[in-house]
Amino acid sequence: MPSFSSAHRHRFEAQLAKDETVFLVRGSVTGHLVGFGTLTVNHVTWQDEKAIVIYVGWTMISPEFRKHGITQRLGFETFLKQRLQHPLRNIYWMMTSSTLNSYLVLVRNFRDCYPRAGRRFPPRESAYVEQVLERIGSQWKPATGVIARGGVSFYREGRVDKEDVNQNDPDIAFYITANPGQAEGDSLVCLAPLTLSNFAYIARRQFLRGRKKSKGSGEASAADGPAQ
Repeated sequence: MPSFSSAHRHRFEAQLAKDETVFLVRGSVTGHLVGFGTLTVNHVTWQDEKAIVIYVGWTMISPEFRKHGITQRLGFETFLKQRLQHPLRNIYWMMTSSTLNSYLVLVRNFRDCYPRAGRRFPPRESAYVEQVLERIGSQWKPATGVIARGGVSFYREGRVDKEDVNQNDPDIAFYITANPGQAEGDSLVCLAPLTLSNFAYIARRQFLRGRKKSKGSGEASAADGPAQ
């Protein structure tokens, strides 16, 4: 999807070869490609503790399809499969955020996640992230939590240097500070524990969004009534 990102083809193909799952998203009516992404399941350790990290790598969805929860549903299905196989292990969702949009999806849908304002990676979670990135050949700086790409690949959208953003928003302000090389394609590594409390928070937000949308539709219908 060249309209949304830029990457060297050989690097892109080499990365795809390392990923466990590549998913394609097609429009239900036309069947044309509207998005794709990659996903890997990683078994990691810290001291004597074992955990699972579900890493979502390359992901691009056309704007008109982004509010359908495509990657979230796929991730949840993967989580359920891993939970059945490993009922006692901690499971995490991991992503590299090259755009402000993707970062906001994370921090506004997960109550607990890293990094965010006032919350850096703890030693255990930092070790998990380092193991995953080592396996896929990405080098990051634990002190900053950023993968430097030096302009080799970058997204054309969600860039804080190209769009008018509210820098008074604490989440946006944190992302700008934490990923200063975003214009060169640098990615902020993000992690969220897939816990009952996080799922409950997501469900509550979805419920409130649904109520707000339903209320808005009702008000629109009522307003339109007398004019007909």
